[in-house]
Amino acid sequence: MKNFSVRLLPLLFCGIVLSGCDKNEDIALESLPQESRTFISTYFENASANQIEKKKEEPRYRVELNTGFTLYFYGEGGCQCIDGNGSGIPQGAVYALLPGSITTYVYANYPQTTITLIRIEDYGYYLELGTRPVVALKFDREGGVITLTYRS
Repeated sequence: MKNFSVRLLPLLFCGIVLSGCDKNEDIALESLPQESRTFISTYFENASANQIEKKKEEPRYRVELNTGFTLYFYGEGGCQCIDGNGSGIPQGAVYALLPGSITTYVYANYPQTTITLIRIEDYGYYLELGTRPVVALKFDREGGVITLTYRS
């Protein structure tokens, strides 16, 4: 048994090293799926991409815009996340990603703020608002509030 383990060790080491070689790759805007490109040109029309990275896992693409926004797209092109990095997400993009019940709730309860992060999750939606402290909201797929937390 010990002999078997000793022979298996180099194979295990090679597998670990080779799996580390599967790096994400930088790609050109034209290599993004059409749906992703359309989303960017529609809701971030004056922005240009500083970096576009094709990832091995979902979300498949990460796009950094020169405006400070970071966008994440699924392999087929749909938007999974918009991180405004503290800046308000354009309302057109908000309405494109969120169900009406969520936007109605947010704008009714927080009329003086913007949404700075939207992330589509398995359970529903995660949002952060441009408030101090930051209001973080989780909604289910139907738009019902799951949790509301504050973070500094």
